[in-house]
Amino acid sequence: MDYTWSQLNFSRDCEAAAEINRLYFWASGNEFIPTIHAVQTFIRSALPPGEAKTPTDCELLRWFERKVNLEPATVTNRMYRTGFDTCPLRVCSAIQYPGDPDIMGIGVCRSAAPFTLAIVRPWS
Repeated sequence: MDYTWSQLNFSRDCEAAAEINRLYFWASGNEFIPTIHAVQTFIRSALPPGEAKTPTDCELLRWFERKVNLEPATVTNRMYRTGFDTCPLRVCSAIQYPGDPDIMGIGVCRSAAPFTLAIVRPWS
């Protein structure tokens, strides 16, 4: 298995993205301490359509370990950042992030609604 980053799509499965981020961000000192199953599930979800059953679990882990050792910054950007960008509500919920997960979207709408109502129609 020798997939390139451009062949993989880590935004297909929000559940897998949330789980991998939960394990990554809450590990001590942002060390990557996921379960083998979480890594396999997340990488398998990113494979090109029709190829999810092709590589063995061992091949997936070997590919991942090679990428972590050779390209740690790329792993962070491609695997973890993608989850925040494409599934912010699910990922933020998984890592128990207390702030607005999407500052330009639904998060702002929910927190701005009471303020907007107060300006548009003030109650006394």
